[in-house]
Amino acid sequence: MKVLIAFCLFFKAVLSFGQTNLTLHNYKVENIFGDSISLSEYAGKKLMVVNTASFCGYTHQFSKLQQLDSMYSNLNFRVIGFPCNDFGGQDPFADSTILSFCTNQYGVTFPMMRKIFITIGDTAPVYKWLQKKSLNGASNASVSWNFNKFLIDEQGNWVRHFVSNVEPNDTAIVNWILRGSATKTEKSHGFHQWKVQNPSSGKIQFFGDFSSHEKLKYELIDLSGKTIQSGVVPESRIVSGDFCSGIYLLRLSSPEESKNYRLVVN
Repeated sequence: MKVLIAFCLFFKAVLSFGQTNLTLHNYKVENIFGDSISLSEYAGKKLMVVNTASFCGYTHQFSKLQQLDSMYSNLNFRVIGFPCNDFGGQDPFADSTILSFCTNQYGVTFPMMRKIFITIGDTAPVYKWLQKKSLNGASNASVSWNFNKFLIDEQGNWVRHFVSNVEPNDTAIVNWILRGSATKTEKSHGFHQWKVQNPSSGKIQFFGDFSSHEKLKYELIDLSGKTIQSGVVPESRIVSGDFCSGIYLLRLSSPEESKNYRLVVN
């Protein structure tokens, strides 16, 4: 009986060990320049991991990926691209050519990694993790074409998978980027906090210690990236507008700097 109990405890321990899940931050990759990168460098940031291709029907998504990265990088979000030639042979050239294409055609500045294998040959370890629940602890997800999108949280945990035809600026994706990015009180070059006052009347009230003569500009941007309203914050520090309920990006700019904040209007 003691032997049986000991065996059961050992077997349970083995199973428990096998269920220990990794995060994205456990992996190292090479960037498109050939440098070794630990993905733990992105700890504290939300990520969208995308397998890209230069000659695909979805290649136009590079522009929206870049827009997303540029708009929300100040909110601790980044896009990471992994070129891959496995799907239709649509990224056949060397990394240097891929980089030139992305930069010249779409102005890509988000991190691009070295071209990898996903379904052909030796699957990149990070893409094994992205596709296998046994590794990521969250879900199985099969990458069957270019421009699949994986959302990863600040701790490196697997969150969600989107297939190719979901646009990078899909409302569900942008809501996820902004969700939980609560504004912290910041004291910086004249402004530090904002809040919504009486949102049913479409009013935003700004709080800060900026002087009345300082020109503090604001820009209210919707989830599609469209500027809804912009101008200079008046001395009353109350801005009225005809904007409906939803989630917005509020950008405040002083002569010294600019800051992006999440604005929720109920």
